[in-house]
Amino acid sequence: MNKTERKSNFDMMRVLCILLIIMYHYTSHGGYLYKDFIPQKLFYGATGVWGLLGVLGFVMVSSHFLYSSGSFSIQKALRVVFETTFYSTTISLILMFTGRVNYPPDYLLKCFFSVFCRQYWFVTDYFLFYVMSPFLKLFCDKLSIHHHRWLLIVLFLITFPSREITHTMTFSRLGIFVYTYLLIAYFVRKPDNFFQKHYKFLSVIVFGGITAAVCAFIYLNKITFDGIYLNWVNDITYISSTTMFLAAICMYFIFKNLKTGYSKILYVIGGSTLGIYLIHENDYFHYILFDNVLRRAGVYEMTLGPLIYLLSCIGVLLGCALIHYGIEFILKKTVYMLSDKYLKAKYKAFDVKYIPGQDKD
Repeated sequence: MNKTERKSNFDMMRVLCILLIIMYHYTSHGGYLYKDFIPQKLFYGATGVWGLLGVLGFVMVSSHFLYSSGSFSIQKALRVVFETTFYSTTISLILMFTGRVNYPPDYLLKCFFSVFCRQYWFVTDYFLFYVMSPFLKLFCDKLSIHHHRWLLIVLFLITFPSREITHTMTFSRLGIFVYTYLLIAYFVRKPDNFFQKHYKFLSVIVFGGITAAVCAFIYLNKITFDGIYLNWVNDITYISSTTMFLAAICMYFIFKNLKTGYSKILYVIGGSTLGIYLIHENDYFHYILFDNVLRRAGVYEMTLGPLIYLLSCIGVLLGCALIHYGIEFILKKTVYMLSDKYLKAKYKAFDVKYIPGQDKD
């Protein structure tokens, strides 16, 4: 697809998703919910609880392209492993040699195998999800639309409402990713679905309802000092909550139907989201960045705290994107160039390209 044909709607969605994740990391790890009530807390609550929406958004965009193209590239899978290892090891070595952190003896070994040691839970689950995608594609194409729909309904009932009743997850987060793929595949196969027809109305209800509920729970906690309200904030914004999953579906359709042209800036930042995530969410660097550099603990109670918080998160996004862009440029001229030169034929032996199946109603 050339630049005149390419649209940046999903690039824009990726950028929003990583910004939501950064804002979530700024607020959730900082413990702002558990500090004394101040009016600014309502703003932090309304804007900083959407991190797992960002995670689901990434999986939905990936599912859309993975199912629509029906392709799997071993080169892309290996680059996820390589980049995760590179960032995890490099950041850790820098922190170690500058004397910022004393690591456990086996930590650097875990950095080298970071994808398989779950140093970044999202990357590990996403890598497994990506490897499974060709089989999920084949499975979906073998289903009739009728059976596909009923499978989604049954899996939804035993995954989302059941957790809210029992407070126990039926499936892991990887299972949520797989369900997301099955759902997006259904949306692609049946373009005239319920959400496509009503996403605007549903978006107002879902996003407005979640925001109002979060603010209400935070305010009720101020009055009663009952931690149950803060638990409810977590319940309605968790990755397996019905509310957050519905919000992710609405976001997917908002950006899917967004009329936009090609933007080089959005394309570059959207393509840097893995690097942005790996840099800012490193186990040790995360706290140095937010607590020492950005001093978030002192920001929460400032009158201009919300503005500083937003600018800090945008700064992290742009700064990490710039770092990743520079590193990616160097890697393309060295490691990736050599890899393509000597291993390209071997890569093709593992690649998969499916022809879209015929839908049967």
